[in-house]
Amino acid sequence: MTSGSTGAPKVIRHQKSAIVWSATSTAKALQLQPKTNALCCLPIEKIAGRMMLYRAIINNWELTLRTPSGMPFIADDQFDFVALTPFQATKTVQAMPSVFNHIGNVILGGAQVLDTLAIALKPFSCAVWETYGMTETISHVALKQLQPLRQTRFYALPDVKLTTNAEDQLLIDAPHLSAQLETNDIVHLVDEQSFELLGRKDDVINSGGIKLFPHTIEAKLAGSIEERFFITKSSDEALGEVVTMVIESAPWNEERKAQLTDHFAKQLDKFERPRKITFQSAFSETDTGKIIRKLPS
Repeated sequence: MTSGSTGAPKVIRHQKSAIVWSATSTAKALQLQPKTNALCCLPIEKIAGRMMLYRAIINNWELTLRTPSGMPFIADDQFDFVALTPFQATKTVQAMPSVFNHIGNVILGGAQVLDTLAIALKPFSCAVWETYGMTETISHVALKQLQPLRQTRFYALPDVKLTTNAEDQLLIDAPHLSAQLETNDIVHLVDEQSFELLGRKDDVINSGGIKLFPHTIEAKLAGSIEERFFITKSSDEALGEVVTMVIESAPWNEERKAQLTDHFAKQLDKFERPRKITFQSAFSETDTGKIIRKLPS
């Protein structure tokens, strides 16, 4: 089942041979050998957790299964390989940071990895990778290293070929896919093996003819406020659409909103600055922890 973060969840079917290709490609890319000691703390019914199980079976790993939670580690944990959501990694940095000195490789996926998290992981000895993929691609098809090397773009797994269409949507050709996959992601394609992710086509904000990407704006504002937030769009009579910030909080007073507006002026280009700020007491989430980006009704 897809996550449901951008529409109704749907069933995706994959051949066993495609799953084997994905599982072995990850092991090769990260140089993970048989008997790798891995932790699965993601829901097994979704692609990220399911692929941890399949990787262990196919690559002959030692797998520890743990009930998914925000903080999945216990004292004295040591693993060669762990897959986490950015939320789990953030909670672990806050509650038990030293565990990252006892993990060989960490992959992060399911949501955008903000600069604040990448910086927080910098002091630790583990290698950290941000993943690019979806249910349709059987987990990730590209990786971006965050630690120790800080890469600025995603690099495709071996034998994966990348192109774009006329609207700069990423197209993926891979041995395990039955046909070329057209994604909803807008990218800057560097070459057939690497790209910079700009944002989803569905999320693009057309403000007075200027295209703006929530993904980019959120990255610039990372760490600016303690509360969770996301960038979306709302209708505007003059500009068609304007940038809107939604903050997970009770409404702020005018003084605090004015301070945030001043911060926009320092961090963002003119057209990137949110014209509207709205509040939600609690964000809606999918069962895999992705924020459902909808304006309050």
